[in-house]
Parts: sequence; C-alpha cells; structure tokens
Amino acid sequence: MRVFPRIIKSTFKSQFEHENGTMNMHMKIEQSICTSKYNSQFQHENETVNFNIKMKRSISTSKLNSQLQHRN
Repeated sequence: MRVFPRIIKSTFKSQFEHENGTMNMHMKIEQSICTSKYNSQFQHENETVNFNIKMKRSISTSKLNSQLQHRN
C-alpha cells in the first residue's frame, strides 16, 4: 500500500510542475504582449500628440506671420 501514494504524489508533483511552468510561460508571454502593445500604443499616441503640437505650432505661426505681413 505504500507504493500507491508515492505514485500519486509523483504524478501530482510532475503535473503541478508542468502546469506551473506552462502558467509562468503564459504569464511571461502575456506580459511581453501587453508591454509591446502598451509601448506601441504609447509611441503612437506620443507621435500623434507631437504631430498635433507641431501642426498647431505651424498653423499658429503661419497665422501670426500672415497677420504680421498683412499689417506691414
């Protein structure tokens, strides 16, 4: 009867280690996917914001230039 519990114990242990390894792998993959998604989204938003700021600057500068030229 002592052999039977050892078999169950070793099977459970190997299954647990396998699931734990798989879970860690999934967590790492999900983490890297989330990080890359966040990075790309952040970069995209940052570029969009920079682009908008540049556009607004150029628009306001051109407005100012045209106003100055008009006054002259």
